[in-house]
Amino acid sequence: MASILKAKGIPARARSGFAEYIHYDGICYDHWITEYFDEKENRWRLIDADEHCPDHEMGFDLNDIPYDKFLFGANAYLGVRQNKYKPETILYSSDPPTLGLKASIRGLFYDFHSLMNDEIIFLHMPKYIQDKNFELSEEEYIELDNLANLMLNPNENFSKLQEIWNNMTKFRIMSGALN
Repeated sequence: MASILKAKGIPARARSGFAEYIHYDGICYDHWITEYFDEKENRWRLIDADEHCPDHEMGFDLNDIPYDKFLFGANAYLGVRQNKYKPETILYSSDPPTLGLKASIRGLFYDFHSLMNDEIIFLHMPKYIQDKNFELSEEEYIELDNLANLMLNPNENFSKLQEIWNNMTKFRIMSGALN
């Protein structure tokens, strides 16, 4: 969807995170949606082109998802770090599935890359994280905390996010299948 909108000249970006509305079982499953800028209303909108649930079951329109109904990677990561979310409620459905902090780190990086217009496939992770099997030092977690805090307001912090993108190459060097 993001590619179609971009091709039509509409500012758009893929976004990565977690969506409880997919299964309604208290678990936030990894999911990708699209964010685009609605010039008529002068605001960004979230849309989900993948999910085909009747809106009345969800209580919101999939073509204008409220921001509190989708858990972006940064929100999930910080939420797990700050014990706001139980680890078993954040699920990345890989094989085998990952939960909690590992799952939220995936969402954080997928969303960061998307914000930098570098959408990566779900098989990729920064090499330094993959090499450490997600066992990071406290200093590395603090780096991710800082990144996530900036991503909470990506439009306001875009120049700072670009600076991180340009200077923290370990966040861009990927490892994974097809890489």
